[in-house]
Amino acid sequence: EVAGLILEEAIVEGAWAPQDAEAFVGRTFHIEGYDLEFDMEMADCVNDYVAHVESFWSPGDVLIVEQAVPLEHITGEAGATGTSDCIILKPDTREIVVIDLKGGQGEVVDAEENLQGLMYAAGAVEQHDMFYGPFERVTVVIIQPRVHHVSEWSIDWDDFTLWVGKLKVAAKAVEELQTRVLDKDKDFAPDRKTCRWCKAKAECPALKGEVSSGLARSAPAHADDFPDLSLPKQASKALGGVPDAEVAALAEAYRAVPLIEQWLEAVKSRVYSLLLEGSTVPGFELYEGRRGARRWGEPDAVEKELKAAKVPVADVYEKKLASPTSLEAALKDRPKLWARVAGYIVQGDAKPQVGEAGDTKKTPYVR
Repeated sequence: EVAGLILEEAIVEGAWAPQDAEAFVGRTFHIEGYDLEFDMEMADCVNDYVAHVESFWSPGDVLIVEQAVPLEHITGEAGATGTSDCIILKPDTREIVVIDLKGGQGEVVDAEENLQGLMYAAGAVEQHDMFYGPFERVTVVIIQPRVHHVSEWSIDWDDFTLWVGKLKVAAKAVEELQTRVLDKDKDFAPDRKTCRWCKAKAECPALKGEVSSGLARSAPAHADDFPDLSLPKQASKALGGVPDAEVAALAEAYRAVPLIEQWLEAVKSRVYSLLLEGSTVPGFELYEGRRGARRWGEPDAVEKELKAAKVPVADVYEKKLASPTSLEAALKDRPKLWARVAGYIVQGDAKPQVGEAGDTKKTPYVR
């Protein structure tokens, strides 16, 4: 919401002059039924996002923010639309740039072959080709500030046309599925990526069956049957290490963990929603949880009181140095200065994390 408000007024007399998101800190926004307070961490994310958007914009470009683009020509659904966070039309270079802000940090999202971005781009082309086309290049950009990730994917017009054709074929296949009774064994293929954003996970018989069969196939019958991997390395080696069969069973079980976790989270969320709306869930009820962080209900009144009491300014206000990402964008025209201050950047060591073998997008951990 704040990123949209700032971008809508970012261009002043043909120059890039966005408002600092810090000005919104402390304000409460009503979003999808929730009252959410905008804090400093959110402001840093928005400032990073806006700075990166600027890197794709040039004077003379057309900046379009939070616009609904038509998707009916792809999905076949009457009046279907999708709202794109940011679209930049570049008449001089015949390029259209579609930018998506991702606030999550659970999984890094790449722009390459990103179907959501492609659909927004197709909608934007449909909407603006008459006045700003014909376009020759399409660029999809994903900006994910909380994991310091920016991904960009550009394709020429011929490749873009091929991708749009694939999307139409996929949409047609979905439409045909809706005309008949679905078979949970033939029409559903539950896995982590397929099910991640599905709202029916908690009640889905196919997912429940997959989780049950996965547990039966890979998990020991009892907690005590798990191999003991808690021995120190030296002791484990002295005893001959862990048997290959046990390691293979662990690998099979670990492969099922992400999907099982998704299903469990969906069940927890569904129970919570039912209790919240007043329904009865046998054996469970809602209790009051931890209260939210303290904040000033009327910041202006507090400032007035403190100024009248002549409290030192240093005690009233807190200053914070801009993040390396924000400064890098702000100093892009002063590379020598950036090179000097960049020498002060420190970053913690990467912690090891488990992933599937052979993933070329990740850096192998060195012990």
